[in-house]
Amino acid sequence: MPVIVIELGKKIREIRESKKMSTMELAFSIGIEAQHLRRYETGKQEMKISMLEKIANGLQMSIGELIEYELIKKKDDI
Repeated sequence: MPVIVIELGKKIREIRESKKMSTMELAFSIGIEAQHLRRYETGKQEMKISMLEKIANGLQMSIGELIEYELIKKKDDI
């Protein structure tokens, strides 16, 4: 898998966990099975933009915020 797929999956998991959401909770809120969400989070499956949008919405953020999350997090740590 491309590195970007793996890194994006890690971000999704990190954000989900920071919001105290389980895999099941997020998956249910966006209408997919938890095993599919786990595959995205571990970088084992690429996702379409439409799925990225659903995940971002489930995390109550925009796609842009999701992609920029690492930059925002690093800025806040300074």
